[in-house]
Amino acid sequence: GRSSQGNGSVAIGPGACQSNQGQTAVAVGHTAGYHDQGQSAIAIGMESGQYGQNNFSIAIGWQAGSQGQRIQAIAIGEKAGSSAQGTLSVAVGSSAGNDNQLQRAVAIGTQAGQTAQQADGVGVGYEAGQDTQGTRAVAVGAGAAKSDQGGSAVAVGYHAADLDQGASAVAIGNSAGQKGQNTFSVAVGASAGQTIQGQEAVAAGYLAARSNQGFNGIAIGKATAHDNQGDYAIAMGRNTAYTDQGVNAVAIGTSAANDTQGEG
Repeated sequence: GRSSQGNGSVAIGPGACQSNQGQTAVAVGHTAGYHDQGQSAIAIGMESGQYGQNNFSIAIGWQAGSQGQRIQAIAIGEKAGSSAQGTLSVAVGSSAGNDNQLQRAVAIGTQAGQTAQQADGVGVGYEAGQDTQGTRAVAVGAGAAKSDQGGSAVAVGYHAADLDQGASAVAIGNSAGQKGQNTFSVAVGASAGQTIQGQEAVAAGYLAARSNQGFNGIAIGKATAHDNQGDYAIAMGRNTAYTDQGVNAVAIGTSAANDTQGEG
């Protein structure tokens, strides 16, 4: 507390709160709360809350909330919420919400919501919503929506919607909608809609529409429309229309139209 230390504030450690510490604020650690620590803010750990920690915010851990932590934000863990953490946001875990976590976002887990987590986004699990999670998006599970999750999208499960999940898409299950799930599509079940699921398509069941499901396609059942289901096609049953179902085609029943069904 070298200069301008507020009433009831605490500064412990070399360089802790060198200037402008707010009332009842707490800074503990080397250069913790170094400059402009807000009222009732808490910074514990080396370089935590170092510059511009706002009122009532909490930073615990090395470089937690280090630069520009906003009002009532919480960062706990090494480099959690380290740069420009938004108002009322929460980052818990090593590098969680590390860079530019926006207001009211929640990141819990190592590297969850690490970069550019948008407002009201939720990432829970190791690397959940790690890079560019959209506004109001939800990612739960290790690696869920790891990169480029669209706004209002939902990914639940290990590596569900791992890469490029479109806005308002839903992927539930391990590796569901894993890569290239398009907007408004739904994939439920392990590896359902795993690779390139078309816009507004539906895949429900283990391995349903696993690869290249077309626009508005519907696949319900284990391994149904497993590969290359055409636009507007419908397949229901176990192993139904397993490969190459044509546009507008319909197949219902176990193993019906199992291989190469023409257009409807």
